Order: sequence, then structure tokens, then C-alpha cells
Amino acid sequence: MKKIGLFLMGGILIVLVFAFGCGTVSDEGGTTTTIGFTAHTVDAVLDGAYSVFSADVDGDADMDIVAAGEGADDVIWYENNGSEIFIAHIIDADFAQAYSICAVDIDGDGDVDVLGTALGASDIAWWENDGSENFSKHTIDDDFVRAGSVYATDIDGDGDMDVLGGAQSADAIAWFENDGNEAFARRAITTGFSCVTSVYATDVDGDGDVDLLGADFDADTIAWYENNGSEIFTAHTIDAALDGAYSVYAIDIDGDGDVDLLGAGYVADAIAWYENDGSENFSKHTISTALNGASCVFATDIDGDVDIDILVAGQLADDVIWYENNGSEVFTTHTIETDFEGARSVYATDVDGDGDVDILGAAKTADDITWWENSRF
Repeated sequence: MKKIGLFLMGGILIVLVFAFGCGTVSDEGGTTTTIGFTAHTVDAVLDGAYSVFSADVDGDADMDIVAAGEGADDVIWYENNGSEIFIAHIIDADFAQAYSICAVDIDGDGDVDVLGTALGASDIAWWENDGSENFSKHTIDDDFVRAGSVYATDIDGDGDMDVLGGAQSADAIAWFENDGNEAFARRAITTGFSCVTSVYATDVDGDGDVDLLGADFDADTIAWYENNGSEIFTAHTIDAALDGAYSVYAIDIDGDGDVDLLGAGYVADAIAWYENDGSENFSKHTISTALNGASCVFATDIDGDVDIDILVAGQLADDVIWYENNGSEVFTTHTIETDFEGARSVYATDVDGDGDVDILGAAKTADDITWWENSRF
């Protein structure tokens, strides 16, 4: 493809534009700080840019970017030269409707591999890094119909990396057990969902094993699956009325030592968090009902004041927004970008290594991967 040649020959020059999103916050010591974000375009021609993630892929102590392009069928990693100039490297140019992406050490050899789903190919695959960023494809499952979402963690506690997947047309959430040699066996969790759009995994109930979470677009449902310690999972519905449930995430939002949940409702235009009372009874708190096409939710401490803020993408609104937590879970809206066409995916990490949290996004309509530099001043 023409764009691939251009990238490999010349790399991608970062384009600077000023973005929206200034807000005044208070640091832990009471000092007033202004948060501003500056947009840097990583790739402006990734057809159907759908998913974005960040990790140190090449082990050189800076943060690289991985992305999936649904229209391009591409899985790409963008090499950071240490000064946030990113060079595109194609991992796979024929991964039909490349959809969800993440980067993690799948085979335990100390380097970062890449994991992804292909919606069109009904495929979950991982690409093995040989330590020099040469990638070999390994198929985990090629019949997981309309594989849409993926996550990796050690689900069964045996010291290797397992894979969690959600299928939009198989109506299924499944986990894929790693035998220790990266041979994966599908283990069904549920076939009761209608259209799985997001999966995640963490210890929801604090009993020392990994539980699973899912979002069902058609059933308007956010649910978690309780692990009994032997990977037998019991379903618990958190919300059955989040219209077009599209994204799920988990973190301790209120700082009380247990895991709370977050959900994005695409049809409801809603972002909500679900407060855990410590016994896995969840109370719904609506943050917004005005984010048109809420498509992705993520959470971290964006402003450095030691509480958890929330980051979201609105696909129909073309918005990237963060909600500032005042420390008592009252959230103030700050817009980072209002013209990120088809804003589909967001992620947050310290891209430039300056000690604060930057934002990454994928815009499906704009064919764009962008990172926004956090400037606390």
C-alpha cells in the first residue's frame, strides 16, 4: 500500500495544533494548576483507525504506540525515537477489519508482544516479538465470530498470560487458557450476551483471583463474572439499562479500597460509574448523558491530585473529554478535542516521559491516531 511505503521511508512527522481542554485544578497541597493539552498527530491516514494502546514495544525506555485500523486491515506499531517522533511499522497488513489491540508480554520472554482481534476474520491473534521487533503471527482462535474485544492477564493464576475475548455475533465471552507454551484453549464463560462490545478483567471482589467484565450493546448490560478460584464463573448484572452499553472498565474510583466499575452507553450518550460498597453491591452514578455516541471509557489520575479522573471518547460527538474528580467523586467536564471525527478509542499514559499523564486517541472517521501532550502550568 502506498501509505505504508511512505511511512517506512520517511516516518511520520508530528504536526502540532493547539487543542481544547484547559481546566484549573488543585494539587494535593492546595496549589492551583492549569491543565492544557497540545495535539500531536501520529498518523493521519490509518483507514478506520479504531483502537489505540501504548507500551514500550522496543524496550528502549520510551513509550511507543500500537493501533488497529479497521478499514485498512492494519495492525501497526509506532516507534518513538525518544523525542516523540513516531515511525510506523506494519505488523500485519491483512488482518481483516482489525478492531481491538493491546500490547503485553504474551510468551513471558521479557519483550512486548501484540494482541488483537479481527472483526471481519472472526480472528483473535497475537504477534510474537523476537526481541528485535520482528513479529510472527500466531492465531489463538479463527472462529470467534466477529471477534471485537480483547484483553490479556493471568486468569487462572498459573503464571502465564491468558486471553479474554468478546464476540459480537457469537454472543459470547470466552477466555483462552495458555498451557504455558502459548497453545490456547477456548473456555466459554457465557453465550447469553447479544453483542459483546467490551471486556476487561480484574479482581472485582478482592478474593485474590481474577474476575471478568463485559458490556453487551444489544442487551444494554454491564456485567461481571465472579471467579470461584477454579475458573468457574458466576454472572452478576450491574446495569441492564445502559442503552447501547459499549465500553466497560474497572478501578477504585472513590479510593475506599475496593474496585468500582465504569460504563459507556453509546445509544444513551451516557457515562456512569458503579460504586462498590465493599460487598459487590453496586450503586449507579451517572456522570454524563450528553456525550453523543459514548464509545470508550478509561480512568486514571490525569491531573496528578491523587484521585481518579475519567477519560472518554464520543464517536458521534467527535469529542475527547476528561472528567475531573474533585476528590469526592463530583466530576467537572473538560474538553480535550471537539473535532476528532469518529472518536472511537482513548488511552492514557506518560507518552513523553515528563512525569504527567498524556492522552491518546483513535478517530475512525478521520483515520487519525493522535496524542495530546499534558502541560500542567
